[in-house]
Amino acid sequence: VKPIKDLSQASQKIAQGDFNRQVQAPNIRELSTLAHSFTQMSQELQQSRQKLEDYSQSLEQTVSNRTQSLEQEIQRRAAAEIALQSANQELQQLAYLDGLTQIANRRQFDECMAQEWRRLKRDHLPLSLILCDVDYFKQYNDAYGHQAGDDCLRRVATAIAATARRSPDLAARYGGEEFAMLLPNTSLEGALEVARQIQIHI
Repeated sequence: VKPIKDLSQASQKIAQGDFNRQVQAPNIRELSTLAHSFTQMSQELQQSRQKLEDYSQSLEQTVSNRTQSLEQEIQRRAAAEIALQSANQELQQLAYLDGLTQIANRRQFDECMAQEWRRLKRDHLPLSLILCDVDYFKQYNDAYGHQAGDDCLRRVATAIAATARRSPDLAARYGGEEFAMLLPNTSLEGALEVARQIQIHI
């Protein structure tokens, strides 16, 4: 009976994961064959467990490397998206700002004019527009040179833009030495006051 109990205990240890236990072979031939089978099974299970652990570690390392690679790719794409947004903003500024005076250009003025016209027409509100140019600019430009002429245009643009105190107001270079001020929801009296302020700043 003792060899059978030993085999039973050994099989229980193997079932619990103790694969290092060697099953003693009893003198009984049938039990000795069974003990040898238990030992062989224990060794095979131990090898299988080691292979699974190795594979698990390899898989974890692969997943870790892949995760790190994906995180780097996400960071790279996020940086590229930020750079793209910045480039788009810069392009939009270039498309809607006058390069010399850094105020709105004709394109932005035309779009804002059309938009405000539709909006204020729908709401039955006034829209004022001031158009002005620099008198004798050609003579000034010819006499003092293009650099002085450009400086003059920048000064005029700065003076006009300084009077655009509300966010809907738009100061724009209409073309050449011509400038425009778009004043949504502004009455005639308000527009005249803005024109006086432009004269004061200039």
